[in-house]
Amino acid sequence: MDIRSTAMVVALGLGFGFSGSIGDFLSRTVSASMSQLEEMTREPVAQVYAGNPVVIKVDYHKQNISLPELVERYQENNKVLPLERTLVIHKFTHTLGAYLNKTLLKQYPVAFGRNPNGDKVREGDKRTPEGEFFVTGKRPKNRYHKAIDLSYPGLEAASKGLESGLITQRQHDAITRAYSRCVKPPQNTELGSYIQIHGGGAYPRVHDWTDGCVAMENEDIEEIYWFVGKGCKSGISQTRVLILSD
Repeated sequence: MDIRSTAMVVALGLGFGFSGSIGDFLSRTVSASMSQLEEMTREPVAQVYAGNPVVIKVDYHKQNISLPELVERYQENNKVLPLERTLVIHKFTHTLGAYLNKTLLKQYPVAFGRNPNGDKVREGDKRTPEGEFFVTGKRPKNRYHKAIDLSYPGLEAASKGLESGLITQRQHDAITRAYSRCVKPPQNTELGSYIQIHGGGAYPRVHDWTDGCVAMENEDIEEIYWFVGKGCKSGISQTRVLILSD
């Protein structure tokens, strides 16, 4: 199918109209994803993935096309600015989707912490945190090829940590201030630290193996590293990162 043609139509209110293995994947994830995204995002889901239906102008991940090429082709077909970049990561399906202006361009396999079920609570629990984050740093050279730093611990983790006694009021306030300034929150609390998206290997080639990070194949982290932006602009994160339990 020509990449410039309309490949798929997604009706957000009614589900996703894909077929085959993609349809199986989406049927498992869409119902939970909608409610979680609704809670985590600044806008209703129908607006976050704006347009009902949304016409995806590129194939899902059937074509052997790099993410930079997909972005270029999207821009050729859609003369819209600014370009909002979002990563949506699903734990249940071990996938990371790269979105541009609410359109899914490409999907990648990922692996998680060795204790993959549930939200991260504290340092050393081997869980990958859930929620919405922004990119606080990019590391071109890393133990696992390349790495993208995420803004964990977040506001929800800080509130729960304060309530449970894991962190002090002072630590909670420091995390809150960091988020208000769109900078890296403190990395020295009992909530855990240094959560990244990095290379090193992904499911199903390897099982969940990290200490809480999101792991990708090295060739895939190259594309995502290129795709994401660091920090915020005018108070809005350059790249939104959603990690969902489903």
